[in-house]
Amino acid sequence: MIHNANGHLAISSITERRYLTVKGDGISTLKILISENDTSRFRKEKIFNKCRDELEMVIEKDKECQPIAIGNWDYGATYIEKIEIVNKGIIEKFENINNAISLFNYARYDIKCKTFDDFIAGKMKILEINGVKGEPIHIYDRKFTLLEAYKEIFRHWEFIMKISKRNLSNGINCPNALEGFKMLFRHYRIKKNALKNKIVK
Repeated sequence: MIHNANGHLAISSITERRYLTVKGDGISTLKILISENDTSRFRKEKIFNKCRDELEMVIEKDKECQPIAIGNWDYGATYIEKIEIVNKGIIEKFENINNAISLFNYARYDIKCKTFDDFIAGKMKILEINGVKGEPIHIYDRKFTLLEAYKEIFRHWEFIMKISKRNLSNGINCPNALEGFKMLFRHYRIKKNALKNKIVK
């Protein structure tokens, strides 16, 4: 998450998303391994649907298998906070990106890269940019308790409030309740149509 609540850009969280991976034992099928995996067993039906042709395959002992390449919580992805890697160079890179876009005071960038060294070097693809609706996904790291996760959400809401107050004091018009509802309805309609027309490979 990046934000500009105090007059300068700051990075409040960086999170690595790892695809679901299971390790074979030479006996169990992929279906069993997914069912017994801590991060996927409660989402197994969705995952089974994505890799139905390989479910009865027995995975070799100690071989790691990545059944699907979807970095999403609903498909067994693991989230790991990496705030410790933030440095001046990374902040400068995102300042340059933000200046080029000239749009965001608060955002979550969803980025794909091969390694963290590539990320630090700026060798990455921006897959998506989320605004204030994008939650800080580091809260899904297992080290966070439920209470700590809520604290992180409230902390980021505070950033949003500071940005909103600053924008209002700078004369930016705020939509009224009816205009806000219309904007929200238009957003959901566009999102629904986009998902309906999306081709899933």
